[in-house]
Amino acid sequence: MADIDPKLKPLCSSLLELKIEEFLVTSQFERVCLYYDIGGVWKEAQRGAGAPGSDGVLLPDFKGSAREALPVFLGRIVSEKRDVFLNILDSILRGFVSWSEKPVDLTGVRGSLKELGFNREDIDSMGAFGTRA
Repeated sequence: MADIDPKLKPLCSSLLELKIEEFLVTSQFERVCLYYDIGGVWKEAQRGAGAPGSDGVLLPDFKGSAREALPVFLGRIVSEKRDVFLNILDSILRGFVSWSEKPVDLTGVRGSLKELGFNREDIDSMGAFGTRA
């Protein structure tokens, strides 16, 4: 797997603790990718993770590659689309909270974003943090 920015590790850990990889193989996540035109970034991250079906076909219920691809994906988004990164992450988190069948505690994600250097007001304005499943 590609090296990731050490500053991203807490965010990735927080997201993976929530089992977000299960959401990353859904059509709801795919719609977020289409909306922000980041589907290619996701597919490249999956290829880098060695996913079966990484030729562009999402395999239902295959979460291993999603888990491995997440750090690569987030790294690319932060570096290439930092100005809209919080919007993208907010859409992903809102979709995840809506999709999840159990309550989702995003406290760790919020703290990780502060560690990445995002300003508190921008983080607090993210709709996902006002949403509780």
